[in-house]
Parts: sequence; C-alpha cells; structure tokens
Amino acid sequence: MVHGSEVITIERFIMEQERLYPEATGELSNLLYDVCLAAKIISRHVRRAGLTDILGAAGAVNVSGDLQQKLDLFANETVRNSVHHTGRVCVTASEEDQVPMPVP
Repeated sequence: MVHGSEVITIERFIMEQERLYPEATGELSNLLYDVCLAAKIISRHVRRAGLTDILGAAGAVNVSGDLQQKLDLFANETVRNSVHHTGRVCVTASEEDQVPMPVP
C-alpha cells in the first residue's frame, strides 16, 4: 500500500497493527511472517514457472477430486515447511492432503 511516496511493507503493517493491541504476544505476527515468507517463495516459483518443471499435473487426485497440480503441491509443501519449525501450529490441513497433517 502506498500513501504518497511512503511505502508500507507487510512487515511494517503487521507491526503497526500489533501495536494497536497491548495484550498481543506477537505469536500471530510471527505466524503471519512465516506465511508471508512462504508466499514470497511461492511467488518466486510462479514467476519462474516457465523455466522450471513446476507447471502441469502431478498425476494424483486431491481430496476434492481434482487432479493435483505440481504448483499446488509445491505451495502446500512450502507453507507447511514454513510453519512446522515454529511451534506455533499443531496441525496443517489442505485439500492436497488426504488428512490433516500433525506438526511434529
């Protein structure tokens, strides 16, 4: 979001919003940072999709009955990996997984 010449990054926005809630512990902010990192990684791969083997069907069907796409599987794994190491979530769920995946 741009106000005049001022650029507000996602990090700045999250920090400013957290300050509005004195009781905030920062756990949600940290989880949002993890998801933002995953989104940046996924975005990079989408921009390079024509150069890498990330487009097209992966050959399996997801729980919704749709043919799984390589990019969907990559995004699912990227988001899962970005939050698993933090201790902030206990399970992840996605249409790409048959069952919710517990976080070790």
